[in-house]
Order: sequence, then structure tokens, then C-alpha cells
Amino acid sequence: MTLPDGTAVKGNHFGPPQFVMPNAMGNEPHTDSHMHPTNYVQQGLMPRQMLTMMDEIGIRSTTMMKIPTSLQILEDNRQAINPSAFVREGGTSAVGGHDHGSDALHDCGLESYYVPKDIQAREMARNGGKPLSIDDFKRNPGLIDEIVQRGELYLDTAVNSHLASEIAKAGLTDAERSRLDPMITGMNLGDLRGGTKLLTELYHNKGTFTGIGEITVHKELVEDMYAGQRGQSNTQNRGNGLKGLTNLLEMAGVVGMPVVLHCDIDNLHAQIADAQHEHAPDRAPANFEGLRQLFSDPRLKDTNIIWAHGGGLGRFVQQGKQHLDLLTDLLAKCPNVFIDISWSEVAKQINNPEMKAAWVEFLEKNSTRICFGSDTLAPASTEKWNETKKMYTEVLGQLSPQARENILNHTYENVISGSRAKVRDFEEKVLTPAFYEKHLINPNAEQPLSAATVRAEAEAARAE
Repeated sequence: MTLPDGTAVKGNHFGPPQFVMPNAMGNEPHTDSHMHPTNYVQQGLMPRQMLTMMDEIGIRSTTMMKIPTSLQILEDNRQAINPSAFVREGGTSAVGGHDHGSDALHDCGLESYYVPKDIQAREMARNGGKPLSIDDFKRNPGLIDEIVQRGELYLDTAVNSHLASEIAKAGLTDAERSRLDPMITGMNLGDLRGGTKLLTELYHNKGTFTGIGEITVHKELVEDMYAGQRGQSNTQNRGNGLKGLTNLLEMAGVVGMPVVLHCDIDNLHAQIADAQHEHAPDRAPANFEGLRQLFSDPRLKDTNIIWAHGGGLGRFVQQGKQHLDLLTDLLAKCPNVFIDISWSEVAKQINNPEMKAAWVEFLEKNSTRICFGSDTLAPASTEKWNETKKMYTEVLGQLSPQARENILNHTYENVISGSRAKVRDFEEKVLTPAFYEKHLINPNAEQPLSAATVRAEAEAARAE
């Protein structure tokens, strides 16, 4: 395959790698549907570093999701420090094989993300060393404003081209390239021209991307810290609501790209408000109905969507009593929807003694619709990358061999790896220079470019 400028590139059109890594850190070979090589200041791992760590952990294939919500560092705001800071602060980098204590890992920002380290440390001191949790916000609702005032997040659309460049310059063999699924993340979900932007990214970086995501609608503190909130996508029908996201997802279906979507099932502020009222009535999760309507939209029937984090759970957003009932009904009615169980914070909720048995039953019955993900963030060590997988040891051990294999490998291979050939075919047959001139660069072109138009062009091109 060649880029528009004639440069030859090695496109990821390969199937799932067929090899085993016995006893890698005690793990059976598995895939990772949710991996972030960079942190909130765009520092982290390069492709070859990732592959070295993958061999040690036992990861056959992984997504590559650069964090698109970059942290604008403000005065006295020193969070999201990159792994190399270990060396400057007296530690040693674990990427080269050395490890460091849990305190160093915590201090580097890999746990606190966009929460200022001094606030995190203060709250931990109050809680006997326990990490920041929703209980802290319930006790002190003003804590949200304190955090939000210290930093701001903005959409960094450059991450897509940066990732494409890193892949192109990595000098990977075919076998190595087949293990990486780079994803487009830097997309403005409130922009009605999102579908056009997607095609433009693909045209300029042919052979690179497998899918879209993780992209975020609602996420705990992120939506409060996000600059230019007026342009955000949301499930409450404010402004454009989900129109821009719907256009993007429909276009992804035409291309054949899967989408990993982060959207909290409930609202952090609403959960805090519930805690302030002793007899707060039971209510439906704040964002679920909007998501249900989105997932069941007939325009998205061809778009495979992976709803991240066990169906919208997180560090602060907790599962309600009816969570698994809602997910069961959703999966039954929306065959294009899948769920990942990524993130150590989600693993904690699934491992809750009161919910574990119900989760094991749910995973067993729906294993072809569920995939494992680590949700690691610029991991400084193999141990850190392997943290979430290790937390699921007992739960996975209670599943049948087939269900476990589905969650660890087959769903990824069907939904993510299985889409590669479709995307490469679309890039080759549809995203031609003539298409670019007619639909993407022409100031008189349809605005926004509709999925129906692109679908017609694709059908005509393939017929030829």
C-alpha cells in the first residue's frame, strides 16, 4: 500500500498472530483490547518497547490508544509525570527490567492521572493511605471544584498523526506489526463533521489504524476539567447531544472500524447527591437511557461498539443494583455492542464479594460479547501492565475454558483484529486521490459528508 505522496507503507492487514508464549509471567497468552501507551502529557512507550514488554507478559496483540485529552499544565500543577521522572527523582526505570516500589509508581501520576499529587497525598493521609475514592467526594463535594480549578484538559488531535509516524518509523517486521492495532483517538465528538475528519485521517495515514477509541463522552472529573465544554458530546440532548458522535459512529460502520467508547453509566455529581440524602429514591443511571438509544440507532447497525469498563464503571462511578440486568438486556437487543472489562478499578468492583458470583455468571453467558483489557496508562513496568490481568485471576478461573478463551482472545480477534481486512480494503478501493479531491478537500463538497454518500461510493468502487 502507498500513501497519497507515493510512500510505501506496511499496512496492518495481517490476521491474529498464531504463536504461544508459555509461562510468560505465569499468564496464558491473551490480548489487550484497551491499552494507552501514553499519559496525559503524551509521554510513555514506543512500539518496540511495547513489544518487548508484551513478550514478557504473554500478550499476543494489543490496541494502541494515545490519550487524546492532554493536560494543560498550570502553575503549581505537577501531575501526570512521565515514567522517566523516576530517574530524575532517584528511582530507576522499570522498562529496562528494573522495578520500583509502589510509592514511586503512585507518585509518578500513573494512578492519580489528572488529580494534583498534593491533593491526592492529602486525601490519602486522611484515609490511612487509601487512594482517592468516591467516598472522599461524598464526604467533601467541594473536592471536585478544588481539583478542577488546578488543571484543564484539552483535545489533542495531533496524537493520531504522531502515532502513525511512530509506527512507520519503528522498523517493525510483518510479525511484529501484526500484533499492534493502532487506534484513532483525537476526535472531537461534538463536531458534526466527525465522519469527514475520520476519512481524512485514514487517507493521510493509510495502512495504520484498525479502529477508533478509546473516545470519551462522559467520564468522572474529565468532563468538568475539559476546556470548551460547549462542544462536548453528551447523553442529555444539550446542544447537539449525540449527533456528532452518531455521525462518526455511522461512518466507522461504513469503513468497517470498531469503536471503543468510554461513557460512565452514571453521573458522579448525581451519585454524590444521592449520598447527601438518607432516603434518596432509587433512580436509573443518569447516562444509560441516552446510551441505549445511541446503541440501538438503526444507523449504527453495522458499527461494532465496545462499551468500555464493564459498561461504564470507574474509579468513582459505582455499579448499581440493576447494573448486570441493564447490561444483559442491552446485549440481547443490540448485537453490535460489546463490553470490555478493562481497568483495575473495574476489576475491584467485579471482585466485590457481593457481586462476584453474579459477574461470573454474566461473563460465562456473554463471553462472546466481552473482551479483556488492561487500561494500563504508559506502564513503567511489565508488572504494572499486568496488574489488571492478575486481579482477574480468580474470576477467570471460575469460567469454562471456552468462555475464558473468548474473553481473553476470541472477542478481540473477531471484533478488532477481524476488522483489519475491511479497513485496508476500504482504504485501497474507496479512499483514492479522486475521492479525496471530490469529498474531503473540495470546498463545495457535501457538509458534513454523509455516511450514505460514502456507502454508495464504496459499493460502486467494489463493484468495479
